[in-house]
Amino acid sequence: MTAGTRAALLLTAFLLGSSLSASSGSAFGLVGNISAGLGEKWGSHLTFLNPINNRGTEPSVNVLLGHRALPILLEGYASETRADGTNDFDDPFQETRIEVGLGAAGIWRAGPIYSHVGGGIARISSRVKSLDSPERPEYSFTSTGHWIGAGTFLPLVAGFSVGAIGRYTNIHHRNDQFGGFSASALIGWGSFSSR
Repeated sequence: MTAGTRAALLLTAFLLGSSLSASSGSAFGLVGNISAGLGEKWGSHLTFLNPINNRGTEPSVNVLLGHRALPILLEGYASETRADGTNDFDDPFQETRIEVGLGAAGIWRAGPIYSHVGGGIARISSRVKSLDSPERPEYSFTSTGHWIGAGTFLPLVAGFSVGAIGRYTNIHHRNDQFGGFSASALIGWGSFSSR
């Protein structure tokens, strides 16, 4: 993600979190949570024949949003992974994959803990660029599939929460799996107090 994209996501998180806080969100009947996550991804196709650094580390933004009168929420996410490698001529390349998903989730409460299960449509955009020859053209593709996931979080104070989420994404490009499994720890902000 570029610095501008990260800044936009942080600003969106702040604004959405503010609107979901107990004082303002309850006036509109909005409930939800927006969270930043850091985790790992595995089971995805390796682009490079000679991987140098397969960074499975996956930063993400996860959003749940709905109305207190409805049993189903909208769920969305965005994540990014990077990997370095070389071709047969030892030329270094870097691949960046950005994955976004949108769907629906059901949520329930057990004591102070909220859990949710959801699924929907996912899209991966991949971009491969040369690290030593900027004049080389970039290679990119976009492909669509689906995702399923489950998560849980524990509300703390002032609308903040901690939690975890797991997700499986099924996205193929030229018969290769570019989705895979991911698991992340989350820090979030929002309110389900009206549920």
